[in-house]
Amino acid sequence: MIRLRLAHQPALILVAEYQQQLVGVKVGYALSEQVFYSWLGGVLACGRGLGIAQKLLEAQEAWVMAQSSYTMINVKSRNCFPAMVRLLFRNGYAIENMEKKGQLRDYRLGFTKQI
Repeated sequence: MIRLRLAHQPALILVAEYQQQLVGVKVGYALSEQVFYSWLGGVLACGRGLGIAQKLLEAQEAWVMAQSSYTMINVKSRNCFPAMVRLLFRNGYAIENMEKKGQLRDYRLGFTKQI
C-alpha cells in the first residue's frame, strides 16, 4: 500500500533513531504542485518525550520549503492522539475540517499550514 501511494508523485520518507534503534517515522507526498500531504508518522513509546516528533516535523517542513512549488502542508490526526494535535497547534497548523467517523475519539481532524 505504501509503495502504491508514493509511486507516482514526489515523496519524502524520514526515519529517526535513538540508541541505535529505529523509533520514529514521517512519510508524506505531493497532493498537487502546491500541496504536500504529511501522511503517516509516529514515534515508538521508547522514543517519546525526547523531541523526536518535533525534529521529524521540522525536517519535513524544511524539505517541503526547499521545494519551490509548495505553498501548503496538510495533515490529518484523530482525537485519540492528543500529543499529535498539540504538536500541530504548537507548530502553526490550523484545523481546516473534521470528519466524523466512528466514536468521538476517532473523528479525523484535518490541519493545514501555509508555508
